[in-house]
Amino acid sequence: MSWLVVAAVVAAVCSVISLGMSIYAMLTAKNPEPPVPAPNAVNNIPTAEQGKAIPIVFGTRFVTQPNVVWWGNTHNVSNKVDPSVLQSRA
Repeated sequence: MSWLVVAAVVAAVCSVISLGMSIYAMLTAKNPEPPVPAPNAVNNIPTAEQGKAIPIVFGTRFVTQPNVVWWGNTHNVSNKVDPSVLQSRA
């Protein structure tokens, strides 16, 4: 046997073993449970108050009561646009 045939047999055996392990892992994997939000997660969002001092932080610190004026997207809004409107403006 030449070394080329041996290399092809070794590659085929490794491929079969890898495929078998992948199939076994997919069949035995458990579905992850969806995350459960904390019951008071919405109440923990910092709020802005008039007259409250704005903290100035130098370095790395943990601000326990921040005065926040904008807090990310707390919900999703779908934007649906008619494609013909976009084509007429071009």
